[in-house]
Amino acid sequence: MPGAWTEIDQNNIVMASIEDLNEEEQRNYAALQEYIKQQFLVGIKKDRHDKISREGEFKMPSIKISNNKVEVLNTVSEPSSDLTAVNLRIENMLKS
Repeated sequence: MPGAWTEIDQNNIVMASIEDLNEEEQRNYAALQEYIKQQFLVGIKKDRHDKISREGEFKMPSIKISNNKVEVLNTVSEPSSDLTAVNLRIENMLKS
C-alpha cells in the first residue's frame, strides 16, 4: 500500500556501491583505503631473512575524511608521530 509505514531494518535498506559514488567520493574512498593499508602495515616488520612479524596490535584511530585527505582525530592517550608519518606518505602518493 503506497504511503504505508514500514519498519526499517537491515533487510530493507538499500546500500550504495562504490560504483554509485561520484568522483569526489570515489577519491575519498581511495584515500581511505590507502590510509587503512598503511596504518595496518606500520606495525609489521620484515627482517633480513624475510621473516614477517607484527610488532604490536593493529589499532585504528578515530579519523575523518574530506577533500581526499584522512585526518586523525587524536586522543590524549595515543601518540601521533607514527600517524603523522603515515599521513604524509599517503598525501604524497595521492599527489602523484
